[in-house]
Amino acid sequence: VREYQAKAEEANAGMARAMGGRMSLERRDKLNEVKGKQMAIAAASGAAVDSPSIADIFAATDAQGNYLRKMETAKGEQQARGHLDKAAIARVEGKAAFERGKSARTASYIAAASSALSAKYGYDKKFKGRKRKSFFDEDGYDPEWGDTTVRYGE
Repeated sequence: VREYQAKAEEANAGMARAMGGRMSLERRDKLNEVKGKQMAIAAASGAAVDSPSIADIFAATDAQGNYLRKMETAKGEQQARGHLDKAAIARVEGKAAFERGKSARTASYIAAASSALSAKYGYDKKFKGRKRKSFFDEDGYDPEWGDTTVRYGE
């Protein structure tokens, strides 16, 4: 399950990168459109395309457009990294769950062995003629030490 989630997050990362690239291309197209309008307005007003004021406007537009393109690419990359981090977390959680399962399995084997040994050699309230395998008798009496029963309030 966690591996499936990890693969889905990796696919989402690829889509986020692609979307960042796509948005960057759309910004480029929009920049070219704005620059074309600026040229048309400058030409219609009679200004020379190579005059310093028009060149400054084109340069500023170009710089702003390139900045926005890079921001779109970075945004897509950041989203992709977030998805890749989620994929890594899902894999770590999956490994941890697998290890917990192995530990639980080992604990169940130990508990089963303990139950089997207890059934064979353990405490039997009625003794059924067998000797007890413990130091203490059923009522807390040890022949060597005497009464070992803890009594509260005495």
